[in-house]
Amino acid sequence: MNRGRLRTSDLPIRVDEITTSAAQQTIAGEPEWALTVRRRSETTSGRKFVTGRAALRREIEKDVASVSTSDDGVSINQRLQRDHTTEFGVWMAVDNGWAIVSDDWVAGVLGQVITPHLKDTNLDLRGLLADLEEPDVWQLGFAGRGVAKGGRKGVLYGSHVNEDPEIGDELMHTPLNELGVEHIYQSGQAKAYFAASTAYVELYGGDWSDQQFVDYVGQHVVRHVKNDGRAPGETGEGGGAGVDENQETFDELDSVSVSDGGDSA
Repeated sequence: MNRGRLRTSDLPIRVDEITTSAAQQTIAGEPEWALTVRRRSETTSGRKFVTGRAALRREIEKDVASVSTSDDGVSINQRLQRDHTTEFGVWMAVDNGWAIVSDDWVAGVLGQVITPHLKDTNLDLRGLLADLEEPDVWQLGFAGRGVAKGGRKGVLYGSHVNEDPEIGDELMHTPLNELGVEHIYQSGQAKAYFAASTAYVELYGGDWSDQQFVDYVGQHVVRHVKNDGRAPGETGEGGGAGVDENQETFDELDSVSVSDGGDSA
């Protein structure tokens, strides 16, 4: 896994306690989902994590038509047909409070099985960029402020685009919503892309293992999460946020199957 959306949790995620796979069978008019635990592992820096897959089936309605001919002429018959689509995704949960999901709906499935406390996050791209060693910015997206008498949002491509002699100074005071950067990482180079509003992270080039991806996100990205000002896994006064009253739990499902899952790495 080398890309996904970062999600944090108000309460620490304990990966040693993630031992099951689960599925919601059928509820009239509701999506059907499944989640499997694929593998558990640990990085060279000691971060424990679990990876898995998820599936979501949605019922859809669509108009279909048929054409028929007879001695009386041509007729078109229209009717409403029920069908379904199935989406697949991947996820990883890291010990002590954060997760990576391939799409937003995967976070919803994780909330049913692993923790109801996952939350959407944003990234502070300026703070992230300032912490990188010898960064070469090859993509810069801005929004919320006019730049050089131009539009209020846009994307620049090139090399060291944040040092552009015409608009580089103005960009230093403009909110960033996208960042593509290459920088020194460990004994080589890393090329990455980040999106602020979805906390999306993607690493390019080479074969990034799950362990390397977890270490990179843990070292460079998690500290620049912007939600309520707390670090992932840290609770506020009173022990953190309570469970959402609208959060569906296993007790409220019509049919749930749970089985042992996950192979040790």
